[in-house]
Amino acid sequence: MMINKRLIGEVSESKKYIAGNVLCQWTSLAANITMMAAITRLL
Repeated sequence: MMINKRLIGEVSESKKYIAGNVLCQWTSLAANITMMAAITRLL
């Protein structure tokens, strides 16, 4: 999903929420990779 820069410029208060959402998504991705690696090692 591409972030519309013009839309973010219109609603500058949402930047912290967008940054938080992106950070949560990266954290979730790292956790999923770690979990899959652990399950693979277990099997």
